[in-house]
Amino acid sequence: LKVGTTEISILNVMTESPVATTQPITVVAKELTSIEVTKAPTKTQYIEGQGFDKTGMEVTAYYNNGTSKVITNYLIPDELNLTPDRVTVTISYKENGITKEAKQKITVTHDFEEITQAPTCTEKGYTKQRCKVCGTETMEEEIEELGHNYKAKVTNPTCTEKGYTTHTCTRCNDTYK
Repeated sequence: LKVGTTEISILNVMTESPVATTQPITVVAKELTSIEVTKAPTKTQYIEGQGFDKTGMEVTAYYNNGTSKVITNYLIPDELNLTPDRVTVTISYKENGITKEAKQKITVTHDFEEITQAPTCTEKGYTKQRCKVCGTETMEEEIEELGHNYKAKVTNPTCTEKGYTTHTCTRCNDTYK
């Protein structure tokens, strides 16, 4: 049968007198109707900046005549430089001018490094995580300021000068009399 055929002839020769008839039909071209990820890729967890790895992934194309086939010549247009706001990648396949898409779920996390700022006598410190790729920061812990730790030093009076006590912080050298 060819695309565009509108009727077929049927000849029944199993009877004493053969009978011929025609049956209206419509023959349409085999056409891509959808694609689906039928086997997830081996890797679905990524760190920001990595590219999508399709290893182990199987994609199947489905047709209007009920058939299907595993395809390998699909495209993944957004596969590079994955970011944490991404929850899927798009798989795209084009055949005979028809393009279909499917989504594959992924998880992308930041590439964090720990940064610690020690507290001082007058300022709080902290421990936080900063993404090496995008600079996003999350505060882990805030550390209270230490406060001054003064040590007193007495300068005795002399015949010509009054005595005094100098208080000096052992941490930051802040001084007062």
